Amino acid sequence: NNLPEQAFPHLKYAESCAEKVYQDRTNRIFGKINNKTGEAWLKKLRPVEAIQSANKSLTGILPGFKPDSYLDNPANSLFYQEVTIAEALQVKARALEMLYAQKKDNFLLEKGLECLDGAWKVNSMIRENFIYQSSKLSIQDDLRYWDEMALRLCRTLFEKTNDSRWADRAFQVVERSKAAILLDALKENLALQRLATNDLRFEEIARL
Repeated sequence: NNLPEQAFPHLKYAESCAEKVYQDRTNRIFGKINNKTGEAWLKKLRPVEAIQSANKSLTGILPGFKPDSYLDNPANSLFYQEVTIAEALQVKARALEMLYAQKKDNFLLEKGLECLDGAWKVNSMIRENFIYQSSKLSIQDDLRYWDEMALRLCRTLFEKTNDSRWADRAFQVVERSKAAILLDALKENLALQRLATNDLRFEEIARL
């Protein structure tokens, strides 16, 4: 497949153009380019390079993230409402799963789960600010994909270790997903009620 190979010079050119426009390397456009570079490495079945690209994205848009190892992940306290962060974590999670297929090291799957938890956290923060249903549905699609991947990693870890904590972790993923959908629906319903009745219950839900 030559498509990934063809992508690299275009991505390099995009980066050089961005450097001429933006003085600050923390600008999200550099993160976007690095994420696409990581995806290209994934298509070439080069997970280590994909992880490095994702880390380059994360260290750019999260200046407080200073990894000592390419497996290190950013702390949740560094996250803010930026979809590029979630995209980088998703690329890294996919790369870690691919690297596991090559090395059979369970620790790689554990780090992949960390990435997916982080991506979920970021997108949950973003979801709070979306008004339009179409935007929320798009985010829900992302969350559903990440949950499916998280469940797959949990199942693999459980099968390899017979450690019940991975079954518990899978259950938490399912419950988290259901809770997010229910909370969104409840907020929307109470928002409509509030328009007519100024119901104070909406304020309580909004603080959740």
